[in-house]
Amino acid sequence: MKNSFIYSLFVILFSGFYFVSCKDDEAIEPDKQTAEYTLSVSPDILETFSEQGGEGVITVNATKIIKSYFGDKYDESLDETKPAEFLVSVDNENFIINQQDNQVTITVTSNETAEIRTGVLSISVKRDPSIVVTIPLKQKASPIYGDTYSDYFLDVLPLNLDIFPGEGSTQTINVSATEKQMNYIDGEYVESDFVEIDFNVEIEGEGFTYQINENEVSVTASQNTDGDFRMGNLIISLTEDPTKTYNIPLSQRMDTNFPEDHVFLRLAKYNLGLVSGTFATNHNNDQSCLYTWNEAQDKSIYPAGYRMLTKEEMNKIFPDYKTNGEATYIDLGPKVNYRIIDKTAYRYELVGDFISGNLESAMRVTGRYLENSIVELETISNASWWNSNNQYDIIHYFPANGRNDGTLNNVGMRGHYWVSNEASNPSNAWVMIFSVYDTGLQDGYGKGVRGSIRCIKMLSSEQE
Repeated sequence: MKNSFIYSLFVILFSGFYFVSCKDDEAIEPDKQTAEYTLSVSPDILETFSEQGGEGVITVNATKIIKSYFGDKYDESLDETKPAEFLVSVDNENFIINQQDNQVTITVTSNETAEIRTGVLSISVKRDPSIVVTIPLKQKASPIYGDTYSDYFLDVLPLNLDIFPGEGSTQTINVSATEKQMNYIDGEYVESDFVEIDFNVEIEGEGFTYQINENEVSVTASQNTDGDFRMGNLIISLTEDPTKTYNIPLSQRMDTNFPEDHVFLRLAKYNLGLVSGTFATNHNNDQSCLYTWNEAQDKSIYPAGYRMLTKEEMNKIFPDYKTNGEATYIDLGPKVNYRIIDKTAYRYELVGDFISGNLESAMRVTGRYLENSIVELETISNASWWNSNNQYDIIHYFPANGRNDGTLNNVGMRGHYWVSNEASNPSNAWVMIFSVYDTGLQDGYGKGVRGSIRCIKMLSSEQE
């Protein structure tokens, strides 16, 4: 009996100790939480419904972002994103809406009147009705003798332009913009001949201009002395049908002596951005989208004309951590180091606070093409060598975005950049990493880890 009592007492005391220990490890609750909502739809324009009726489908992305505050300090790492409820309405009963999950189907029956049907589809966030998207709806009237309507066509060739050289040049795009009228005669529509119509041209990005000569658009890039890659867009569209639009990316290298096929020259200026198919707009380490290796195989996440780097291409800039068992990484303990490969001198430098991590932490890599010059590593390891004759140097920044292996971590302290090659273990893939200690390529990272993507401009032969 005495032994049983002692054992029971021990269990109670141990359990109490364990309970207190667990309680000490509980997460600290934030002082305040706020919610922000976002709403987007795709597509944001529906084509005109035929008089026979039909349906259109809209995909809705409504999100709720819960933000946490400790006192007056906002902790972005605790952001929690959830789907948000949304409301759908239409102001014309002839257009019938059906909502299933995040898809909205608009159905309209045949229009047997001589009047064009119109309406407005409204989609709003349930918790914040001020966030609303409206989509105009239109259905053709029932045809009568002599009734006409037009189909519009827009084609451009080529769909992608080559990288403009740094000294500047002009490239030409051929545009075909036509209208075909359909005339209702004797119970059927009769096609008219194609008629050429005007088209709209808009250009975005400094240093790019255009001229129109009949059906040709000439795009000119002036000499690029900005010391950085230029990016822009050429937009060709029809006023009569806004759904007929082409967005052609423009890019121009610096006025430099790098060969056009050089990896460092073709490297994109920024990482892939937070919106699929776009680049980040700056090098802050909260502006890049992190992808798993499998997600990065989806070509739709890349801007037109760009793709993921291969290991061979990344090795033109960064070595493997180990080669045949021997360490070959670049030591960044002194915060700066140097390398010569592929007739190119490289300077690797850490900028920002890599110890506590901050928004601007990045690795800055400067490249100088040596052409046929014979230069020793000892020579380029002197800062004075980089301070002179640097008019053709190229500089790329790699933000320290950290990684996400279920939890976002090491932001401002480490960078993880996927390449397209699988590792010897098919569950892993090659990745370029850097930290306050070193940089190089490793093959031991699981494909489910989320890392950054820096892509490369395709060669003309790859786009054919």
